Amino acid sequence: MRRVIQVLLVGKDSSFNEEMAGRLIEMGYYIKAVIHKTSDAITYLENNDGDILLIDIHLKGGQAGIELGLLINDLFQIPFIFLSSTDDNSIIEQARRAHPSSLSDLLF
Repeated sequence: MRRVIQVLLVGKDSSFNEEMAGRLIEMGYYIKAVIHKTSDAITYLENNDGDILLIDIHLKGGQAGIELGLLINDLFQIPFIFLSSTDDNSIIEQARRAHPSSLSDLLF
């Protein structure tokens, strides 16, 4: 039997989070939690586990998603993917410096 991948979704927009969670569930992933702020994500990870995080670069506080990625590398070493609809090359470059497993454009 195949092990179900547990996803932590971190995004500021509730409607986006719902749509993303629905799509991931349809593809067979388990949504472990949906979180809206960097501080809540850190608190959650201190007490829970997960296989991968999907992080919106633009959380509350500007580019707080990038800061979260840096913290995840330092504190937890859990793979994460940045999600973004930006075409700002400076933001994309900052995101790459956080060493995500991937950086994905939002297509919906």
